[in-house]
Amino acid sequence: MVLAVAAYSNSFRTGFPLDNKALILQDARVHEATRANVDLILDQTYWWPIGESGLYRPVTTLSYLFNYAVLGNGERPVGYHAVNLTFHIVNVLLVYALLLRIGGPAEAGRHDRSDSSWYVTSGFSRTFAVAAIWSVHPLSTEAVTNIVGRADLIAALAVLGGLLISIRAIEAAGARRIAWLAALAAMTALGVFAKESAVVIVAVIALYALCVRSAKASRSTAKGKPRASNGARGFSRAAIALAIPLLFYWSQRAAVLSAASAAEFPFVDNPIAGAGFWSGRLTAIAVMARYLLLIVWPMRLSADYSYAQIPLATGRLLDWVAWAIVAAIAAGCILLWRRDRTTFFWAGFALLTFLPASNLLFPTGTIMAERVMYLPSLGVIALAIIAVERGLQPVSPWRRTSVLRFLALGVIVGGFAVRTWIRNNDWQSDVSLWTATAQASPRSFKAHRGLAEALYEADPAHANLNRVVAEIEQAIGALDSLDAGRNDAKTFRLAGGYYLERGDNLRPTPNLRPPSPPPAAVEAYERSVSALRRALTIIESRSQGAAVAADAYRVLSAAYGRLGQHSAAIDAAARARTLDPFSVIGYQQSAAAFLSAQRGDEAAVALMTGVMVTEDRALRDELVDLYRQGLDPLGCALVNTREGAAINPSCATVRRHVCAATGEAVRIDMNAGRSAQAQRLQDSAARQFQCP
Repeated sequence: MVLAVAAYSNSFRTGFPLDNKALILQDARVHEATRANVDLILDQTYWWPIGESGLYRPVTTLSYLFNYAVLGNGERPVGYHAVNLTFHIVNVLLVYALLLRIGGPAEAGRHDRSDSSWYVTSGFSRTFAVAAIWSVHPLSTEAVTNIVGRADLIAALAVLGGLLISIRAIEAAGARRIAWLAALAAMTALGVFAKESAVVIVAVIALYALCVRSAKASRSTAKGKPRASNGARGFSRAAIALAIPLLFYWSQRAAVLSAASAAEFPFVDNPIAGAGFWSGRLTAIAVMARYLLLIVWPMRLSADYSYAQIPLATGRLLDWVAWAIVAAIAAGCILLWRRDRTTFFWAGFALLTFLPASNLLFPTGTIMAERVMYLPSLGVIALAIIAVERGLQPVSPWRRTSVLRFLALGVIVGGFAVRTWIRNNDWQSDVSLWTATAQASPRSFKAHRGLAEALYEADPAHANLNRVVAEIEQAIGALDSLDAGRNDAKTFRLAGGYYLERGDNLRPTPNLRPPSPPPAAVEAYERSVSALRRALTIIESRSQGAAVAADAYRVLSAAYGRLGQHSAAIDAAARARTLDPFSVIGYQQSAAAFLSAQRGDEAAVALMTGVMVTEDRALRDELVDLYRQGLDPLGCALVNTREGAAINPSCATVRRHVCAATGEAVRIDMNAGRSAQAQRLQDSAARQFQCP
């Protein structure tokens, strides 16, 4: 516990990077402890209303509500980190208890040594070593320091706690057994409603009954003691307690997900999802080798492994090396089944807890994520410590090796704790996290895109725009070879916006908009057009939504306008308005495109249409400014009132613009099913402005 607190002591200074903003700061459900918010948490998916990913984790979201509203932590991260670290410490204590139960002093007697103190010391050192290393391992920072890694912490607590409870339930009798089984059901419900992967509690308990419990029963019989109840019978009792919360969970989850839109798993997030069956499975095995390497040498840690950081398996030398490593470890673990089922339990524990996120059974939302190794790493570490311990037994007398092993353990634990402490600093902010990610995963498009976004948002003056552009160029470079169906539109859309702003910055007098921008600005605008057209190709090939396409068309219109391609600018703005007719920005961009082409009357009609459709005050103010700037040759468009300048309905210029705008506004309202509003608008235009 002390080791864990020391390793994560600086995590309290980290903020809300990555998904923490969306799931905590921007999720209104967790900002106030009301019945309505609790109902929304229970009835909606994890990422609602931002998007859909097929996840249902109400317990995790309720824990954010507890922090934000009940404890009053709000946007102060310290309280969230305190809760995360508390969960981790509880998990470490559960691991220690489990290790004592499975492989501590009680099991040490299996070794043939004359010094009985060796038995106890060996079992204790093994237990302490595994718990100590796991408590500070740097691979766990994405689950502990990352606030939304709490889902993995709670799921791990449920699996570890549930296993210990099931052991007590198997050994108990009568009313005590019923109480333990009820506690097992509650722990299972807590886990699966926090994260789907906690369902492995069923397999883990079955594995324990098959390996550890049956092995103990066999040894008891061999020594002439009464045979303990066998593992199968014990598990059958636990299965009933497990079935009740699992059935309720799947029923509730199915109801919630059936009402939500379909989840998408983009190829760029997990290329295995778009690969063939064998290519995907072989790539997943190669990724397993990467995880194993990170457990042994966690120096290059990354918050993202998206395309193209991990290439699909093609039979290269590195692929064969990875497969050979995994195959050798798997073969060694299989041999344990006949020789030492207690040790085999830890191999099975690592595999079973890893399977839901492994991409071996089915593609998941990510090709690789360090947080998913929070619990599986325990099994791997336990196997490694047992292997080292047994390897040292015949080397030299115990008293000599005991000193060496504790020194070695101190170096390993200390080194891992320092690495964890350093890694915590990467989670300070989006800039620090994406900077570290881009360094650790230089081929990941999302690492460079994330860094570009973080840098852009961190500096309101955008004085770092050149660096932003450099990062987004690396992102689009990684995606350039992908076809539209597998590509990422957001990256190209961001690139288009950054290039547009860069071009504006390169103009000597950007506010005056000279007709001939300098060559460097022209190049930036042309790159903006190219990136935006690529984004639109991707959007339209995947039917990603009208609002998304409209946003890209609006920026494209601005880029065309800067290049003096007025007809293309007007067409792009019109397309944006058609796709998203209730967006204020769309009407503003349309007016800007018309004004750039010296078509003031049509700019006024665009603004007038926006006023009628959206009733937005900003559009009305822009229209007033347009009239002030001399659009009205008769000089009657505006009249002075106590509230300021107002549009004069008796002016012929205004009437002409209103009548032209009314027809477009009525059409938009009718298409949107607002027939009553369309009729009122038409009647008002006819009555006040004498429009036909």
